[in-house]
Amino acid sequence: ACLESAKSDFDAIKLALKKRSGFAVPPWACHREFWRVLFEYCGDQFRNFMVQFFALIKFTGNTPLLWTMSLGCAVPKPNTTKQSIDALRLLHLLDPLSKAWISTVWRRRTFRLCPTAFGCVQGKNREEAMLALRAYMFRLAKAGLTILLFLFDVANAFPSVRWRRLEQRFLRDYDAVDQRILQKRHRQALCVIIDNLNQVGIFRTGSGNRQGDGPAAQQFAQSFSKHVQA
Repeated sequence: ACLESAKSDFDAIKLALKKRSGFAVPPWACHREFWRVLFEYCGDQFRNFMVQFFALIKFTGNTPLLWTMSLGCAVPKPNTTKQSIDALRLLHLLDPLSKAWISTVWRRRTFRLCPTAFGCVQGKNREEAMLALRAYMFRLAKAGLTILLFLFDVANAFPSVRWRRLEQRFLRDYDAVDQRILQKRHRQALCVIIDNLNQVGIFRTGSGNRQGDGPAAQQFAQSFSKHVQA
């Protein structure tokens, strides 16, 4: 069973590596394009090796230690009056093979987001959402209707969801091995931070998931959408 699942994983990861390119990676990881070329053009020996590798992960329920590491990058938040670290957003650079693989595990179940979700849905983005909102506001104003607009800004959105909620709400429909793998993905996550003096710190989070990881956006959107709809 592990071997058959690993063969499916190989094909799914091969497809996932084709979809995106050009994303930054931490210095200890190979670039996505490198893995894409290997999965696309290398022969049966490479395929057999990777299938055995994925089967070993499935059998043991453990992933390589290096896959738990991310490089934290502080990016300035747009359109904010906040100061110091409150004005920064922490993005995580991860090994691209580990991202493709964990996304493959996550997509074994389908999660439907509410129709108003844009930022976490493929083919939709924030700019499209704002354009649609402006169009609605224009038509309502032309009709002489009063407009009441609510804007929600969640502080530290991705790290804010409790692990217990992530695991009870989203992981219960997976098989036992996938549950354990997805659970370890956030519970064993380590973040490397390098300051402007080149001092290095390694930190472990106590909640939420890492912005930049495969399941993180959908997990947050699913957790938050219930409150928006209410």
